[in-house]
Amino acid sequence: MKSTPTDPRALRTRQLLREALMEVVVDKPFRDLTISNITKCAGINRATFYLHYEDKYALLDDCAYELFSEIRNAVEAKIGFRQNLSLPEPFADHHKQMNIVLQHIQKHSGFYKAMFANDGDPLFYNLFQNNASTWILSVLKDILSIQNRCVDDEVIEMMVRFQSSGNFAVISWWLENDMRVPIEVMAKRLAMITMPPMIRLVRGDITDL
Repeated sequence: MKSTPTDPRALRTRQLLREALMEVVVDKPFRDLTISNITKCAGINRATFYLHYEDKYALLDDCAYELFSEIRNAVEAKIGFRQNLSLPEPFADHHKQMNIVLQHIQKHSGFYKAMFANDGDPLFYNLFQNNASTWILSVLKDILSIQNRCVDDEVIEMMVRFQSSGNFAVISWWLENDMRVPIEVMAKRLAMITMPPMIRLVRGDITDL
């Protein structure tokens, strides 16, 4: 019988498997990884792996979810998107939020570099971007709701996709170039490059949509 998600032993096993995946994928492309590669690194047998995940793709999905949750929790704990919805400039602290994101990326740079690279697995990139888009979408809709403004959902989704895609493209470039640009500088540049369209939407500058 599969252990429940709240079982401390199950949670620990999942954590070990996620950490193992993040370690082994640095030296071996995800597409070539076997379950044995992962379980050997984690110190867990194959049978135990299958108690928690159907295959390596399910593990990757869980890994993407947990990593993004780590970012989101850190941002919302230290700054929070919801806290500054009432400010004249709702995204005034965006460069601070991006600073936290980039610190997380740097902490796990080997893994992200491997997964975001041209020969990495696009599944992780897409999973991570989808998590980011869902988060940004919820925040943007909250802001527009507070302003009592009605904007076509398709326009909002297009804007969010554009913003998240831009962020990830620039972050991928940063990783490819060995993070030579300091985090504080990168955070400000990302805010400057990717935020103007969303700021214009929130301010009401874009009306004919």
